[in-house]
Parts: sequence; C-alpha cells; structure tokens
Amino acid sequence: MNDRKVSAVKAIIFDMGGTLKKPFIKNASIRPGIKRVMYILGLEGNADDYEKKILEGYYKYRKWTRETLIELSERDIWTKWLLPEEQKGKVAHYAVELNSAFKEALGISKLRTDAVSVIKELYNRGYKLGIVSNTFSSTSTPLILEKYGVKNFFKTVILSSGFGRRKPDPSMLLKAVTDLHVLSGEAAYVGDKIDRDIISAKKAGFAVSIYIRNPGKPEIDPEYPDLKPDFAITELSELLSIFKVQKTGIF
Repeated sequence: MNDRKVSAVKAIIFDMGGTLKKPFIKNASIRPGIKRVMYILGLEGNADDYEKKILEGYYKYRKWTRETLIELSERDIWTKWLLPEEQKGKVAHYAVELNSAFKEALGISKLRTDAVSVIKELYNRGYKLGIVSNTFSSTSTPLILEKYGVKNFFKTVILSSGFGRRKPDPSMLLKAVTDLHVLSGEAAYVGDKIDRDIISAKKAGFAVSIYIRNPGKPEIDPEYPDLKPDFAITELSELLSIFKVQKTGIF
C-alpha cells in the first residue's frame, strides 16, 4: 500500500523546527535579547521587570494561539501580547526587529546535518519542494534557508506568521499544494509532531505522511493513539530510500 502511495508523490513538503532544523536548543538566559528589545525601543527601567512581562505575554500568546489555531503577525504579537503597555506606534514600527531579537535569545536553530544534501538530491530527483511551518517569526525561516544556500530549491514557503492559521489546521498544507500545482494525493509531508504535522497531513488528504523522530518524545500521541504516519524515520537521509527518481524528470 505504501509503495503505491509513494509512487503517486510529486511534491514533498517539510516542517521546519525539529524537522529540517535540529530540535530547538534553549539558551541558558534570554537577558541579552531583553536588553536588545529595551535598547531598540529606548526603554528605561529594570531588565528583570521587562523580562518577566515579555515572557508572561509570550506564554499567554502561545497558549491562546494553540487553542485558536490563529497566528498573528509580529506587529500584533508585540502590540497586543508582549508589550501592550508601551507606545503602540513605536512597538509596531520595530516589531519585526523586536521579534528577531527575542527569538534569537530564546535558543539556537540550525539545519540538520544532512538537510542540505537531502534537499538538493530530492530536487534533482524531480520532486517539487515546499515548506509549511508554525512559527511566530516571518524572518527566521527565510534567513536560515538563505544562510545554508537552499532557498531556491523551495517553490513555496508558507509560515503561520504570514498565513494567519496554524497546524493542525490543514489550510496551510492545502495552500502549499495549490502553489506547487499538484493534488493533495500527490504530496508528502514530513514533520516531527504527531498532533500537528501528521494529523494536518491526514486532514489535507496527503498521499504520504512521514514522522521524523524527536528524541525524548513518544511516537504515539496519547490524544491520537490510532493516528500513525506512513513512515517513521530518524534521519532526513532516509527519505532518499523512500522517494526514488521521478520518471518525468526535473520540474
């Protein structure tokens, strides 16, 4: 059954965090980012107070967005959730820069060791490639793709921060297949979360769903015990054993 599904695939779409990127490594302290935020806005006062305020707003926003599956722009995140008491116009103006400083302070994001070679090989084998990712940043994904020299291999990059919705809502995945000019039944999705990635791929009617194991996390989600991916892998390079050369050549 899986062989037939795989043979139908013309497009492979990836999640970013934990999938193309290594699992997120938290920084020991976010204080440098908080000080950067204060500097950008010209804020005076105790950095402890601002750190507490920003983190409280951030965690409240994360809870809200997971419950509603709505993702806001940096402008709305910072003016409505993280620094709602500061001068709205100024916060809105610098929102992208503030968000970048804060996100970098939270932790380190790097592509998996085999990501670049796998991306290039799948592209050369004739697959259309895309990215669909939940993120509160509009800049981090484009920057990392540019940094590693793989930006041009992806025909579509859809981020929740610009799209306005989050997985497991399948609408981002449906937009991606439209952008790639393929049917849902001709697409595969690769992600590291059963309750977001695999379920959204199933809802979108994708031919194949692939789970890349995340250390320390169970492969079966207790909320969805019967929800299983078509494949479970440990390294991205395993995709090359699943997806062979396209008979029709490079798109």
